[in-house]
Amino acid sequence: MKVIIAGGSGFMGSHFVQYMAGKYPENQIINLDIYEDRQKLRSMEDMANYQFMKWNLTNREAVFHLLDTVKPDIIINFAQEQRDPCGMDSYAEKSETAAINLLDACRTCGIRRYHHVSSEKIYGTCPPYHTPHIFTEESPIAVSDAFSPVMTDADLSAWMYHRFDGLPVTISRCSKNYGPYCSQNEFPFTVVRKALAEETIIPEIDGETINGWLYVADHCRALDLIINEGKDGEIYHIASESMLTKTEAVKTIVRILNKPEDLVCCSKDNGNHKRQSVLDTSKITQALGWVPSYDFETGLRKTILWYMTQQN
Repeated sequence: MKVIIAGGSGFMGSHFVQYMAGKYPENQIINLDIYEDRQKLRSMEDMANYQFMKWNLTNREAVFHLLDTVKPDIIINFAQEQRDPCGMDSYAEKSETAAINLLDACRTCGIRRYHHVSSEKIYGTCPPYHTPHIFTEESPIAVSDAFSPVMTDADLSAWMYHRFDGLPVTISRCSKNYGPYCSQNEFPFTVVRKALAEETIIPEIDGETINGWLYVADHCRALDLIINEGKDGEIYHIASESMLTKTEAVKTIVRILNKPEDLVCCSKDNGNHKRQSVLDTSKITQALGWVPSYDFETGLRKTILWYMTQQN
């Protein structure tokens, strides 16, 4: 079986490339991206069933030629995970073009499954609540930041190609991911560096927003189940039961590193401004039997250990 992973050099994509190549040595795993991150994919260099192909998905003719030549059985699209540094307008246009090119080409190559990886961000930002605001797969889509329209367009395009063209499409929407190889200029590694140096840590402006923290390995297992056992045309939520504010997550890091908790400088908050959005995962649990294996602290310890090993 031939599996193309579009955007396989990004954070989540690279984890899924390694997961699929390791679990299915009989399958050919093709990482389709505009660059190859050798640090993330160093372990793949000697794997006979892995191939990197540098490809510009905005080039329509090239995409059609590729799929006609390779004739993949499955395509998983992580491509919109990468944000174009040259600007929002360019990023949006390229992401939408890439998704449409892939979907159009899939109609001609006899694809078994096209899976689109999306995010909880397409539901927008909920107003402050004391009780959780729960999103199901049928909840309306909203726009909350500059990147939400990009995710929304690609998400809806995939569904429409199933609805009107019969393309075998599945879609997943996940909560916030963390794990090894996430950007060292982002959470949690920015916090780890400050904690190790015993510098004051000020949580971000959304420090009281409650997030579901999903360890990336659990995300990979869920995608594997959806691709192989999911039903065409269905949307599945992938989320963790570990619900913490950013401030609580920061304090957990400080505690794991055995640093004083007073390093964390928290603004006084009476709870009225907390925002909690929860993805209802009952569908993927009941239909496919998926539940997360890692709680937040277990996954975080593995992530910090990886980071410390890299620094040494």
